Amino acid sequence: MIPSDYIEFNKKREIGDIITDTFKFLRKNLKPLFSVLLKTLLIPFILLVVAVAYYSMATSEMDTIYFLRNYNNIANIIISVVVLAAMLIIYSGMLYGTVSEYIMEYKKTQGVPTEETILQQVKKNSGSYISLSFWNLLYIAGFPFLLFFLGGMIVGGVGFLGVLVILGALVYMIYLYTRYAVIFPSYIHKNTTITSSFSSSTELVRNEWWNTFLALFLLGLITAAISFVFQIPALIYVVSQEFVNPGEYSYAEPTTDWILVIFQTISSSVGYLLYIIPALAVNFIYFNLSERKNQTGSLERINAIGRSDEE
Repeated sequence: MIPSDYIEFNKKREIGDIITDTFKFLRKNLKPLFSVLLKTLLIPFILLVVAVAYYSMATSEMDTIYFLRNYNNIANIIISVVVLAAMLIIYSGMLYGTVSEYIMEYKKTQGVPTEETILQQVKKNSGSYISLSFWNLLYIAGFPFLLFFLGGMIVGGVGFLGVLVILGALVYMIYLYTRYAVIFPSYIHKNTTITSSFSSSTELVRNEWWNTFLALFLLGLITAAISFVFQIPALIYVVSQEFVNPGEYSYAEPTTDWILVIFQTISSSVGYLLYIIPALAVNFIYFNLSERKNQTGSLERINAIGRSDEE
């Protein structure tokens, strides 16, 4: 028997419905979903927190003048950025993969997912999730990053042209991010390959780019607003330090502000926990796009009625 609070995924949704149902699903499934995420994401999350702390420590030691006069510090910062990026790839891949697997099991069992089944699937496909996350980052940020670099080079000579190149790179990155928004649901729900998941996402988003972008944008604003609340202590601390110790450039080696590092690490960690919101939302977006393009939900309901009649 289907639970009364079961949330149907295979149906058309407007942008407001996607946002509402995302939070509704999270509220109703928080306990079982958190239990699954705790078992699949605990180690990646701890490693990510360590990487955030390392990055915060490296950048807190960077004073502009000291940095320009002491190039040895640049290696530490580059390493911290690379480590943080690697941990983000692993964490994001595992998060988006686990959430999509949970929803797939939720649909199969009509609202009563089996944790063991989800954990087996995650264990089996974890390498694919991380690989998909890596290629997603490369596709979205690779070429735009080169444009950013080119724009930075041009700014030194022809400022206006350089700014146009940088803005163009930013717009292109947003376009690609939206275009590949549903690669994880495509990979898991369609049981396709990594390469095909990018093609599938592109095809689904093709005529619904603006609606997909607006849904992601509004969810991003909501997530950022929630995350900002946890950044307030760090902001208060930074502002208070400016009043207590007015900033003055010094040629002395800067020291690590451990209090700021702790604040930044905590606020960033909470922000990464909130990634669960877009991870859920892209699944609702995927099924909305799939229903609009392929009527998959209608076909499933017709097949279900046919099976019932045969029985």
